Amino acid sequence: MDDLSSPTDLASQTEVRAEPALAGRWAGRRLADAINEVFQLALSRRDIRTAAELLSVMEHVCERARTRLRYENRHADPLIELARRDLQTKITARRRQTS
Repeated sequence: MDDLSSPTDLASQTEVRAEPALAGRWAGRRLADAINEVFQLALSRRDIRTAAELLSVMEHVCERARTRLRYENRHADPLIELARRDLQTKITARRRQTS
């Protein structure tokens, strides 16, 4: 039982390093901006379920920031409202297509 299986044997797995270009892309950006970028990508690919989940994540991030920082997160509110409208537009369009 002490023997590790090959998928869990950490000694045999190579170390994964982040590429500097990818790491630099996200450096200094707000988390909400990165999530919004992926949200927009999901919308463009018509992945409504993923977009809805990402909107929920954006709302939770904003709420945690309000609680933690004890101030209104005014820059995130318009972003979230726009995301809600975009998602609702896609949902409405899909319903029209299936009707």
